[in-house]
Amino acid sequence: MAGDDHGPWLTLAMIMFLTWSVLFYWVRLWAKLRVKTAGADDWAVSCALAISIIHQGIMYTAINKGYGKKSELLSAAALDTIGKYIYAGHFFYIIPVGVSKVASAFFIEQVAHHGPHTRPARVLAWASAAWTFASLLVVAIRPPYLSPWLAMDGEASMFSRWIGVEASGLAVEVALWALAIHLVWSLQMQRNRRVFIVGAFGFRLLLIAIVTGRLYYLDPSRNDDVNQSSIIAAIFTSAALQFSILATSVTALKPFLTVFNQPMYAVGSGAIVGRSADSGDPYYKLEMFRRVDRKVEISDDSANWRPDQGSAQRSITAEPGKVFTRQKRNEASVDRSRPYTGLANRPPRAALSSADDAASAQTDASDRMIIQKTTEVVVCYEDGESSKR
Repeated sequence: MAGDDHGPWLTLAMIMFLTWSVLFYWVRLWAKLRVKTAGADDWAVSCALAISIIHQGIMYTAINKGYGKKSELLSAAALDTIGKYIYAGHFFYIIPVGVSKVASAFFIEQVAHHGPHTRPARVLAWASAAWTFASLLVVAIRPPYLSPWLAMDGEASMFSRWIGVEASGLAVEVALWALAIHLVWSLQMQRNRRVFIVGAFGFRLLLIAIVTGRLYYLDPSRNDDVNQSSIIAAIFTSAALQFSILATSVTALKPFLTVFNQPMYAVGSGAIVGRSADSGDPYYKLEMFRRVDRKVEISDDSANWRPDQGSAQRSITAEPGKVFTRQKRNEASVDRSRPYTGLANRPPRAALSSADDAASAQTDASDRMIIQKTTEVVVCYEDGESSKR
């Protein structure tokens, strides 16, 4: 790399950041294709990644035109062309970052699933969209108004605008994380599980460090030749763009989803209704969990993952010895004493149903749910006697 050309620095950084972003996106896509589910958050992340690739192409074209070189080595026409590409790149930086915020809000809404956090998640999705639109206006409309691309990154007029855009964007990120904390922290699960989920949502907050570095190198006092010195700020710009997409894909990884994809059992009238961990929907519906008073410590995690059963719900650990059994149906009296002489005298079989398969459920000494199945066998003799076992 020549000392007067810093453009290759940005090229190498963009390739590295985009590679990581694409890898995480493909892992997310693979996970969703396995369970054959796709939500609004997946479409939003896909759009953000596609737009970010356009941004990378625009910046690569600017590098080929001379971005990163000393201004004295370029003509006025070349500098004007570079300014136009960078001006366009600003739009394709703000849009995918804003769409990734919308995707995060959609994910929280999907996890909440008609719960009390659905409306706040929608509000934050609209707030993210409003932030995107307002930021586009702030960056697009700038002096000189007839030739806004002449105001380059690293100048005072742009520095104040980027401070407002980035500060408000980080405020939206913090609001999304706060909503995730409120969503998870009051649920019935062990503390380490709650910390894991909150940490996965909070992974996006590393954007604070990246954006701070970007603003640091956009300071006019550190840019005497904006065509060359602003390359470092452009590297942080690419990092912030791709990291916002990468962090959105973290919540689709298996270690995160397995926390929500726990099996659950609910005791109904005469049957045990279960949901297997192999369910097609990887997003465990959080409205099934009951909020509890954190002053009461429950050591058994099997009770913590118990679904909400309404006002009649009781603690599993509070009644470890209680047995739930179904009531046997009163079948019509059937004369089973007749000898079996063919299909005509075959004893009638009881109708099978999902409720009959689960005969009883109880808890063992470790307070974990046990499902038992009882099979009734009828033995018929030709001498007219019948017995049951």
